[in-house]
Amino acid sequence: MAQPDLAALDHSNIVAFIEDIFARRGAEEYIGEPVTISEHML
Repeated sequence: MAQPDLAALDHSNIVAFIEDIFARRGAEEYIGEPVTISEHML
């Protein structure tokens, strides 16, 4: 997977970028803790 161009993030696309992280990785375990990545981010 290609790394995102963080320099291209701005007010017009940051919400979509964060939403994509939740969608792709949110259900994964958070580094051994009893919560998912989504639960931790929230």
